[in-house]
Amino acid sequence: MKQTGTRPLPRTRSKALIIFSRMASFIFHPLLATLVFYSLAYILFVYQHKIPVLLQALLLGSCSAIIIIFIINIFYKLSVHTAAAGILPGMCIVLLLSNKLTSVLPLLLALAIAAIVGIIRWLLGAHTMGQILLGYTVGILTQLAAYFYLNV
Repeated sequence: MKQTGTRPLPRTRSKALIIFSRMASFIFHPLLATLVFYSLAYILFVYQHKIPVLLQALLLGSCSAIIIIFIINIFYKLSVHTAAAGILPGMCIVLLLSNKLTSVLPLLLALAIAAIVGIIRWLLGAHTMGQILLGYTVGILTQLAAYFYLNV
């Protein structure tokens, strides 16, 4: 509270301001802004430039991951960092399934990078192990789902 002379002035906020700030934080949520840009990139690259199916799967899987992360975060905390880190091994698995990648070394490197991200998030105390594993699961499975959706 601010002091004026000897009497403190109370901080007052109107209900309208509180409701507006909550709506603004929902509308301008970073995940929603990211989803808009990823969706625009997907539409532009798929329909205008006809990119290969593997890149389509990467963009579609990323858009799907953002939607699922946003929905899960409404009800339960999920590690967005590990979900993003899980996209890399997911894409390596997709490359192995499509026979574009012949060695498992990139997959092992991707898994090591993802593991480092998860360990750091756990050591910082930002997430529990369940939240970290859920993030990995969302990241990997959305890439696989997008690939199988586009190749059916």
